Order: sequence, then structure tokens, then C-alpha cells
Amino acid sequence: MEPIRATTQKLIRDWSSKRQNREEGVVKNNLKQFFTRQEQRHITKLFFRGARLIMNVDSSAWLYQLNLKKEQLLQYLNQTLEPHQAIAEILLQLDRDEAKSET
Repeated sequence: MEPIRATTQKLIRDWSSKRQNREEGVVKNNLKQFFTRQEQRHITKLFFRGARLIMNVDSSAWLYQLNLKKEQLLQYLNQTLEPHQAIAEILLQLDRDEAKSET
């Protein structure tokens, strides 16, 4: 028989991962509305770390371009999310895998 503590921890992990998947879906839909198709093509990865949204970009030129829109994007996303789902920070970084494949 599985201890109650292990069961509780498993339920909490499952619940939080489902909630995060739901939040990611909402954020991805809002990103599609916020960015142009050309901008969307240069975002290679998107993930959450706590209340931080991290997006990898395929080139330094697009990293700079998207950084110019970062504050507007943060406001836009937080308007569409519930208060307990608010994003504290957006971090844009160069995707090392994509950068290596270009050279």
C-alpha cells in the first residue's frame, strides 16, 4: 500500500502540471494574436519556470526585435490571464541549438 504522503505529493504534482499545461495553452493562443506570423516563426521554444515565461529565439537579430516588444507583451498577457496566473517576467534568450545549426 502506498503511503498517504506519496499519494498526496503525486496528486499535487499532477494537479500543478495540468494547471501549467492549461496556462501554457492560453499563453500560446495569446502569443499567436500578439505576434505576427513572421515573429512567431522565430520563437523556437516556450516554457514556464514559476511565474517567469521563457522564450527561446533562433537569432540574435530577432532576439533584439522581440525584446523591444517584451513590456507590451507582458501587459497584454497579464490582462488576459487570471490574477493568480499572472506572469511576473518574460525572459527572451538565444536558442543555442538553432544558433549552432546556422553556422
